[in-house]
Amino acid sequence: MPKWSKQWLEKAKTWSFFKRFITFKVWLEDHTIHRKVFTFFALLLAWLSLLVGAMVSPERIRYTKEELNTRQIFGNGSGEVTLVSQLYSPKTKLIVLSFQTKDSTSSVREGIVSQELTWHLYGKKKGIQASMEVIPVTDNRLSVVIRHVPSGFDTFAVEITNHTALSNELDVNIASSKDSSQTPSKRKKTDENSVQFYITTANKELKTKQITSVSREDIALAAVKEEKEFQEDQMQKLKNSIEQLNQSIKTDQTTKEGLEIESKYLSGVDLEANQKKIENLETEMITKTKAIDKAMANIQLVEEKLANLTKKETAIKDGSFQFTDAIKTIEME
Repeated sequence: MPKWSKQWLEKAKTWSFFKRFITFKVWLEDHTIHRKVFTFFALLLAWLSLLVGAMVSPERIRYTKEELNTRQIFGNGSGEVTLVSQLYSPKTKLIVLSFQTKDSTSSVREGIVSQELTWHLYGKKKGIQASMEVIPVTDNRLSVVIRHVPSGFDTFAVEITNHTALSNELDVNIASSKDSSQTPSKRKKTDENSVQFYITTANKELKTKQITSVSREDIALAAVKEEKEFQEDQMQKLKNSIEQLNQSIKTDQTTKEGLEIESKYLSGVDLEANQKKIENLETEMITKTKAIDKAMANIQLVEEKLANLTKKETAIKDGSFQFTDAIKTIEME
C-alpha cells in the first residue's frame, strides 16, 4: 500500500464516523442472522423506492418520427397540410401554430378552402380549459392559437378533417334501372380525410418565444412578410441562374468557334466526330436559351406576386383589407 494511503487510513481511524462504521461492521460479522436481516431490508427498501418512484413519476410517452412529422397527407388524396412553425410562450400561456395547406383536387386553388376543414383539439391531461382559435390568413395559410396552456401541458393533438369533395368519387351517370343504380357502397376509413399533429414539449420543433399579444392582423402581416422574403429569394435565385446560363452559353460559343476552326484541318472519321461535337454544343446552347426565357417569364410572375403582397401589406396596416373567412374557436375535447 502506498505511503500516502497508509497515512490517510490512520487519520481516518480517528474520525468518530469511521469508528462507528468499524464497530457496526464488526457487530454484523459476529451476528450472522442480524446481518442477513439488515441486508434483506436494505434491498427491500431500495426496491420499494424504485416502485414508488415509478408510480408517482409522470408518464412519458415516446412518439415516433412519423407521429411528429410536420407534413401530413390526407389518405384520400384530397391534399396535404404542413406545420410550418410552432411557438410556445409559457408566460402568456399561448401556443401559436402556422399551417400551410395544399389542395390536390383542383388545378386552380393553391390551398384548401378553410370552410372545408374541421378542427379538433385534444389534450393528454384532463381538466385543462384550453381553447383553440383557427385564423385563416391567406389562401393557403392558416394560423392556430391555443390559449390557456398550463405549464405542464405535455402534449396537445390537433386533428384536421378535410371535407373537400373528390370529383373522381362523384357519380354523374344515369342508371338504367333502380337495381343497377344501387352500386355497392365503399366504406371509407375514418382517417382517410383526417390528419393529426402532435404538439409536445418532447419535440425540438416546438420553439419557446415570448408572445405578448396575438391578433389576426399581426399574424397576417407576419405571413405576408415571410412570403415576401421567400419570393425575393426566388427572384435572386432566378437572376443568378440567368447570369450563369449566359456565361455558360458564352463558353459554349467559344468552344464551338474553336471546333469550327479545327474542322478545316480534319477529314474522314475525325471530321465527323468534330462535327458531332459542334451539333451537341448547339443543342445545349438552345436548351440553355430556353431555360433563360423560362426564368425571365418566372421573374415576371414573381414581380407580380411581390406587387400583390405589397398591396395586401398596405391594406392590412391601414385596416382596409377584408379577410374572406371568420375566426373559428374550438374548445378542447
